[in-house]
Amino acid sequence: MHAESRGQVPIGSHGCNHVDVQDEPRRATLEDAVDVAEILTDGFTADPVMLWVFGQDSQDLMRANFEFIVREAFIPLGATWTTGTCCAAWTPPGRDPWAAELSDRFLSQLGPRLSRAQLDRLITLNVLTAEIHPRETHWYLGMIATRHHAHGSGAGSRLLQHTLRQVDADRLPAYLESTNAANVPFYERNGFAVCGTAELPDGPSLTQLSRPAVHHSTPSKSSGGSTSVLTGSGAAGR
Repeated sequence: MHAESRGQVPIGSHGCNHVDVQDEPRRATLEDAVDVAEILTDGFTADPVMLWVFGQDSQDLMRANFEFIVREAFIPLGATWTTGTCCAAWTPPGRDPWAAELSDRFLSQLGPRLSRAQLDRLITLNVLTAEIHPRETHWYLGMIATRHHAHGSGAGSRLLQHTLRQVDADRLPAYLESTNAANVPFYERNGFAVCGTAELPDGPSLTQLSRPAVHHSTPSKSSGGSTSVLTGSGAAGR
């Protein structure tokens, strides 16, 4: 579920010139996995869904979860971007980041650190996101996050707009689930619109957002279906 990124604070003015923000997007490699996991952990620390899954004071476990996901699932797809301040992990159309053997590896590495309740909530979240995932061909924004000190600087918007260039070049829609309702205005400012909501049992809700395909004369380079990853996605304060 994407997303979806974290420490959720309302976005402030984009004129925060005093914020030291690294802003040059580049495609993440496996060498960036630890740094990307750190960005996600910083961004998702106060995320309602991540807190529902892992509980309070669980940053180390959250970090281990994110590092496994980006190293094993997202970065190998070649569509995870980072600036050092922000990161965005996309799933291209027709690709499934969660190969069958990853579930066994995940349980082997993180299972001993997860309580039964945490594992059950993680499974519930994954089942729900799979059920609500659209069937049409699209780009899926699994996770996006901004380091807490850069919230309100516009860094998240700049990274998102950079990554959307490929989506638009393919003339395809984009989709995500936001794990924090406070981030919905951020996505709406970047061309997304709410297309549904989903409730976790005894937990917070997910907000589904989609962005329509941009039609122009550039030939499409991608085709095929899209599948949801077995982890949370969400959204970050930007």
